[in-house]
Amino acid sequence: MNHLTAQQPSLTSTLSLDGLYVQRLDRSEPLCECVRIAVRFYLNRLGDHPGGDLHGLVMREIERPLIEEVLDFTQGNQSRASAMLGLSRTTLRKKLALYQTLGGDADLSHHQTQD
Repeated sequence: MNHLTAQQPSLTSTLSLDGLYVQRLDRSEPLCECVRIAVRFYLNRLGDHPGGDLHGLVMREIERPLIEEVLDFTQGNQSRASAMLGLSRTTLRKKLALYQTLGGDADLSHHQTQD
């Protein structure tokens, strides 16, 4: 295994009738299993502490990279991205503005005005 592979495994995805699968060099799992494992890990680490808005947390963690990747795939074309996501352009723009307001990476900022 080379240095690059050890830090960031090569990922590919395939679409099947059973759903989206994420493949790494060492395994292939459905996306739902990746979410299940991440949520289980989070809950185990949470222990007896009260959690709050777990649904919102998970949705934000999934939705933002989904939007970023689709916008990258469509080279910032919001019309194409909204069609691929099954959202109206207005909804996509609202989500872009929301994630920009919440902070984090500047990844979404260059998609704000492109169409």
